[in-house]
Amino acid sequence: PGRYLVLMPGSETRGISRQIHDEKDRERFLEILNSLNLSKDIGLIIRTVCEGQTKTSIKKDLNSLMRLWTMIRKDAQNKKAPYLLYKEVDLAYRAIRDFYTPDIDIILVDNKDVVERLKSVMGIVSPRQKGMIKFHQEKRPLFAKYQLEEQIEDIFKNSVKLSSGGQIVIDQTEALVAVDVNTGKFSHQKGHEETIFRTNLEAAVEIARQLRLRDLGGLIVIDFIDMMNNKHIREVEKIIKIELKKDKAKTSVSRISKFGLLEMSRERIRPAITFSTTLQCPHCHGTGVIKSKEVIAVSFLRRIRAGVCNGSVERVEGMLPMETADYLLNHKRLELQSLENEHNVKIFLHTGPGILSAEEILEFIKKPVLSEPAEEKTKDDIKPKPKAKPKMQSKPKAKTEKQVEKEKVTEAETEVKAETEVKTETEVKAETEVKAEVEAKTEEQKDNP
Repeated sequence: PGRYLVLMPGSETRGISRQIHDEKDRERFLEILNSLNLSKDIGLIIRTVCEGQTKTSIKKDLNSLMRLWTMIRKDAQNKKAPYLLYKEVDLAYRAIRDFYTPDIDIILVDNKDVVERLKSVMGIVSPRQKGMIKFHQEKRPLFAKYQLEEQIEDIFKNSVKLSSGGQIVIDQTEALVAVDVNTGKFSHQKGHEETIFRTNLEAAVEIARQLRLRDLGGLIVIDFIDMMNNKHIREVEKIIKIELKKDKAKTSVSRISKFGLLEMSRERIRPAITFSTTLQCPHCHGTGVIKSKEVIAVSFLRRIRAGVCNGSVERVEGMLPMETADYLLNHKRLELQSLENEHNVKIFLHTGPGILSAEEILEFIKKPVLSEPAEEKTKDDIKPKPKAKPKMQSKPKAKTEKQVEKEKVTEAETEVKAETEVKTETEVKAETEVKAEVEAKTEEQKDNP
């Protein structure tokens, strides 16, 4: 890829970037492509940044790309493999390719390796200007010599001073970017109208530059100083359109209205520099303003009053910024004392150097809940326990005739059972004795046949 073109050897594709929507520009670029003397096996695409460029600048970029392609082919034929033919461009190459213009007289570099690399790149882009690349040999850094640090710091300021004495104020919001032009102390000899015209002309050039430096995109509204002469209005519009052509981002500009407002849009190539290099303020959270110490103190006092009104709070602990605490203790001391006496609470306010205005802390410590104590009983309240009455033995009741008969029957049954058990035992013993006698007799007969 080059500055305005993309060279594609081995392809027959030739076209124009789809981001270029103007039909007149597309027709003009198509005529330029057809007029270029290229072989059929080399493709070419016109980049979006080429919009508004002349045929001469396009041919110059094409010549540099063809020289690069010739070097690659030559190395491929003569060098032994493996060999690096081409690598992705670095920052030094992109700086020369994208920002070098013929009106540059000298290029200073503070690194010897980068100097040699830039000279080789310049030999491809513009061989006649290789001698303008110089090595910075002074002890003082480049940024300090040319006040670049001050210019970088100006990017983060919302106001930019003009050389004539006027200034422009840039405010970035969620919806749009507002730019206001002020004359300041600038005055012209020819009158008030001429002073306004000169200030607007200078502001138009500086606004286009600030949009590029800050990477501002989206809807942009510029409030120029009101001009009565229509010729001056058209001249300011012309100047700002010419300056915006230097921008890579696509822009669209309207005319200045009767209120002195010019509306324009700029393509968002990348996030704005303020979003990528800054953090949101912890005090104001990006609003740009904070509450005064009087407002914060009164609000803090209201919160204390609302918290202790129910009567269940014993102590209040507050943490707040030093200025606010100083104001409360010196200017609102009577109010704090009346709250302590009225609600029987203690209020303690603490502070420190690191507490921010948006970090006030208020803590309400409630009274401990105690259980109800048991009432002490007097001697009169204590009643003696009644003595237990002795149990009287009840007399046995007289038995009826039926109960007597049942008892007699049960006694008779038990006696019969006992007699039968005795009989059975004696019978068993008699039987065993008889058996023993019989066995003895039979043995004797065997011995005496």
